[in-house]
Amino acid sequence: FKENKVKENLAEVIYKSLCAKAQIVMQDEEDESIRKVLNFGHTIGHAIELNDNYLHGEAIAIGMINILKSTSLYSDVSKIIENMGIKAAKIENIDNLIDTIKNDKKAHNNLIDIIDLKELEKPEIKSISFDELKRRIS
Repeated sequence: FKENKVKENLAEVIYKSLCAKAQIVMQDEEDESIRKVLNFGHTIGHAIELNDNYLHGEAIAIGMINILKSTSLYSDVSKIIENMGIKAAKIENIDNLIDTIKNDKKAHNNLIDIIDLKELEKPEIKSISFDELKRRIS
């Protein structure tokens, strides 16, 4: 579903999303591998949720948009999310956000695990430094 078609087909989008999520969870019930891709946007989103006045879903959507800032998917994903009524908010206090992320359970050895997208529907689990994360979302 592109841009404005998501809202028009919301029930179908939710249904397909839940089916996809269920398949992933069944493949990895213990959250040890592929299930981690469901965390797309959550690393940044949870920090935004803790530091700012956003609902969970809004914060995760903003996290999704911001992790894609330096990619070719940024524009497409931003349009889809904005058509759902969520603005692509700029992160104001990046240093504060990074400090919050350093306490995330996915942080280890000065690295943070993120879910990256090279293409739509092709998530990749990556460990990146906090400096790299800061560059990506600035």
